Amino acid sequence: MPAFKSHSTGTTDVAWDAGANEKRVRQDESRAYYGRIYAWYDPDGDEGAKSTYKFIHHMVGANGDPGDANAVACSAGIAVLNGARGGTKIPQADRQGVYDHLAKHLRDADKEPPELKKLGLGEFTDQHAEILRHEEMRVHVASEIWAILPTWLQASLSRPIASHVAQDELLAVTRPGPKAGRMARIPIIGPITKRDSLFSMFFGGTSVERLKATMHEVAADDTIGTLLLDVDSPGGTAAGINELADELRRIAESKRIVAQANHMMTSAAYWIASQADEIIATPDALIGSIGVFAVHADFSKMLERIGIKPTYISAGKFKAEANPDEPLSDEARDHIQSLVDETYGLFVADVARGRNVSPATVRADYGEGRVLSAKDAKAAGLIDRIAGADETIRRLAGAKAEQRMARLARLRRHLEIAEKL
Repeated sequence: MPAFKSHSTGTTDVAWDAGANEKRVRQDESRAYYGRIYAWYDPDGDEGAKSTYKFIHHMVGANGDPGDANAVACSAGIAVLNGARGGTKIPQADRQGVYDHLAKHLRDADKEPPELKKLGLGEFTDQHAEILRHEEMRVHVASEIWAILPTWLQASLSRPIASHVAQDELLAVTRPGPKAGRMARIPIIGPITKRDSLFSMFFGGTSVERLKATMHEVAADDTIGTLLLDVDSPGGTAAGINELADELRRIAESKRIVAQANHMMTSAAYWIASQADEIIATPDALIGSIGVFAVHADFSKMLERIGIKPTYISAGKFKAEANPDEPLSDEARDHIQSLVDETYGLFVADVARGRNVSPATVRADYGEGRVLSAKDAKAAGLIDRIAGADETIRRLAGAKAEQRMARLARLRRHLEIAEKL
C-alpha cells in the first residue's frame, strides 16, 4: 500500500501552518525524503513532485530539511480521513495505513489518537450517493450507441432535469380544400430514445415507439395530406431510428412530409427529418451533427477509493468485456468501434436516400459530424429553405401555389443531381 510506514521521530505541539511548511518542501527529491514529511504517496505519480504526496504532518525547516512530527497536523490528518473538509480521495484500502502512521506520532507524544471511522455502505456521505447516482446514469449511457450532440449529453448528465415530455404527438389542422387537405403536426422535442425508460424519466423527450404509433395514425387517415415534423431535438439513441426512417419513406408515398427545425435538428433528429420532402429551418437553427458515438466509462478507480471491488463471473469469452469496472481493452475498443461504424453507415445511407445525394456526399459535404448554422446547412444542401415555424404553418395550411413551387424546386434539384451523375 502507498502509505508510508510508521517511523519514530519527535512530536511537537507548536502552531501548525500547513501551507508554510508545504512551501518549504524541496522539489525533485527522492521518495525517501518525502516519506519523512508526508504519510501517503501516489504510486503512479512523479516521485520528485510534491503533488504526488499527501498528508503533510512534519515541520519543515527553512532549508527544506524534515523536522519533528506536528501533533496538530496528525490530528487534522485523521479528521480528514474521517470525512472532515470534504474527506480524502485516496483509495479506501490506504486509509488504515495512513491512520497508523499519523496515530503512532500521537502515541509517541503520549496523546490518544482519534479513532478511524469505518466508511461502510450504510455510512456513505451525500457526495458518495450523488456520485453513484450519476454513475448509474453513465452506465446506461455506455450501453447505447448515440446519435446525439455530445455536448448536450454531457451537460444533461451533469444535471438531469426532464425539460420536456412530448405527450401530444398528433395535432391535425384543418384547412379549406379537398378531403385529403388536412395537415398533421408531430412534435419531436427533446432527446429521442427507443422507448420510455430511466433516461427519458430523467431527461424527458420523445420515444421512437410513440412516434411510430402516431405516424401509423397519420398514414391511416385519408383526410390528412401533409405531415409536418416540428423538430427541436439534439438527437438521442440510434436504436430504432433506421426503422423510423423507413416508416417515413412509406408515408411519403401517399402524403407530403415537411420537417421544420425549430430550433435544433441534430444527429438522430436530422436522421429522421432527412426523409422529408422538404426541410425548413428557422434562421437561428442548428442543423446536422451527422455521426454516432459510444461511451465507455471506467469507474474502477472511483470504486477503489470507496472500497468496492466488483467481481464478474461469466461464461462466454467476451461476455464481460467493456464492463464499467475495469479499463477498456484494445480488443473491446475495436469491437465497439465496428458497431459504431456500422451504425454510422446506416445513418449516412438514410440521409443520402432522403436528400437524393450519394453517401460520399453526405460523408464529405454534410459537416462530417459538426453542427451547422441554418445558412451553412442550406449552402451544403442539408435543408431547403430558411423560414420561421409560423410562416411554414401558414404556408402549408393555405398556399397551394407555394406547395407546387416547392415540388417544382425539389424536381429541379433531382434533375440537377441526375445530370451530374
